[in-house]
Amino acid sequence: MTTGNCAGTGGGVTGTGTNNRITKFTSTGSTVGDSTITDTAGTVTTSSNLVVQGGSTTIGVANSQAGTLVLADGGSAFSGSVVTTTLGAARTYTLPDAAGTFCLSSGNCLGGGGGGANTALSNLAGVAINTTLLPGSAGTVNLGSGTLPFGDVFLAGTSGTPGTNNFKITGASTSGLQTITLPDASGTVCLQSAAACGFAPSSGSANYIQNQIAGAQAGDFYINGTGRAATLNGTTGINTGAVAGTQRIDASGNLVNIVALTLSGAVSGGTSFTGSGNVNSTGGNIQTNSVDRISNGGNLVNIGTITSGLINSQTISSAANFTGTLTVQGASITSGTTSQQGSIILHDGNGQTATVSVGSALAANTALAIPTAVSASDTFCLLTLANCVGTGGGVSGSGTNNRLAKFTSTGSTIGDSSITDTGYGSKPCYQCGL
Repeated sequence: MTTGNCAGTGGGVTGTGTNNRITKFTSTGSTVGDSTITDTAGTVTTSSNLVVQGGSTTIGVANSQAGTLVLADGGSAFSGSVVTTTLGAARTYTLPDAAGTFCLSSGNCLGGGGGGANTALSNLAGVAINTTLLPGSAGTVNLGSGTLPFGDVFLAGTSGTPGTNNFKITGASTSGLQTITLPDASGTVCLQSAAACGFAPSSGSANYIQNQIAGAQAGDFYINGTGRAATLNGTTGINTGAVAGTQRIDASGNLVNIVALTLSGAVSGGTSFTGSGNVNSTGGNIQTNSVDRISNGGNLVNIGTITSGLINSQTISSAANFTGTLTVQGASITSGTTSQQGSIILHDGNGQTATVSVGSALAANTALAIPTAVSASDTFCLLTLANCVGTGGGVSGSGTNNRLAKFTSTGSTIGDSSITDTGYGSKPCYQCGL
């Protein structure tokens, strides 16, 4: 046995090896030698490829030692370790059926050496999207916000050379958030001076409306809807109606061809109304110089002197007060009716009045005429006042009972004569008793 003459025969194995190397059979089948696997102080190493043909490989001990897969760098003294964090359950990491590079949270897929994208996409750099950018659901995601807006928007549209011919949409807001709302319609957005929308590029006559009032422009426009303007200047007039319409306001500011004029407020100014129709105020008075003249009830109020026109067959049903001189140029003035006695009241200017009326019921229609021989000024003779006695052919005076009257020296006054008629027979007594 000590001479080793039986080694390798009769079922024995011969061979030599290196310390800590795992042995393996050589090609003779009865001799062993060094394998590529070394077991040194708990570390097993091999210089050859390791192929595990079992279903799984477990690194580490559950509930005792975490497993680590260490990958050495062939170009440096460094290595990379693959470890797991504390797991709450058994996890499975499935590699896709594709070739590629692992993307790490430290950043090696997007942004180059500066780092890749995180879940908030807050560390992107030099991103180029090669597919359509779509929201997760329609109408729920915005592009920017009122506090974090994007800068400019560049669009190529259908440009054949999008790298050089494209559209830039920008803005210059200096007064807060501005909102531009697109209408519910298809069409072309028209810009100022854009010839594609029918506007003139600078000046000249074309089918456009230019922002200026310095000179007339030869052009037409047709709007089928409601229009609004701060100041509208119709230099030759304003028409209404289909096609060219009918003129309603001429160049001088006159209303023409007006069928009916309906107003909801006051009409003021120096405008004249001329026409053959009616002026109907349904809710207010008619005024001149801001003073009511015709009330809403149709009554004349605050009327001065009527100097022109005729007012025929009009009835004033309540007391009327004329502060000026009333001149009636008709044939007669009638005061009262068949059932109301008429009268004329004259003021003396000192608070007293005189009423002229008929005495009582007349037996027939009576005419009182002023004589033609009257002087420029004269006085009515009143029975009670006796203010005309002895004037104008009248006789005044007084006397004694039974005395015959005689004219006195004035010629229009009578007094007692010396003849007394006391009834003695049929003859008077002349100086009886003498």
